[in-house]
Amino acid sequence: MIHAEYVEFDKPTGARVRRLEVFGHADYAPRGQDIVCAGASMLVYVLADCDEAECCAYNEPTGPRVSVKLTGSIFPTDLTAMEFAKTGLALLAERYPENIHYEDKSKDGQEKMVNLQLFAEGCGDGGAAAAAASAADAAQAVQEPALRPAEER
Repeated sequence: MIHAEYVEFDKPTGARVRRLEVFGHADYAPRGQDIVCAGASMLVYVLADCDEAECCAYNEPTGPRVSVKLTGSIFPTDLTAMEFAKTGLALLAERYPENIHYEDKSKDGQEKMVNLQLFAEGCGDGGAAAAAASAADAAQAVQEPALRPAEER
């Protein structure tokens, strides 16, 4: 399982620190074919291009661990990238709860997160678009065995 944790705190100097740490492997599909792991990886890699980001990556027995920290005067684009990554990881965790766990440990928690569903096609249709997407996902998974959850293979 992937574990993603976001923390936000103030240093004694008054500088705000924002850190996102992601570790583990989703185990949704075999390594190299795991769409959940690929999605989480891409969300974290977005942060690697931030101008003020400190990135560290480690290989551990439980899988890879990546930590991205933003400190001090942070560009608005870097903050946007962090919010994008946090929201994307939260949505992945909502969709694949057996494969990824996301926790926002900041004092503001979920309150500041952007609802990306607002940009979904068919917004305001009472969830019909989400149901259609789920049916389409299921149909594709039947055609592509690598996309099925591990317990169904």
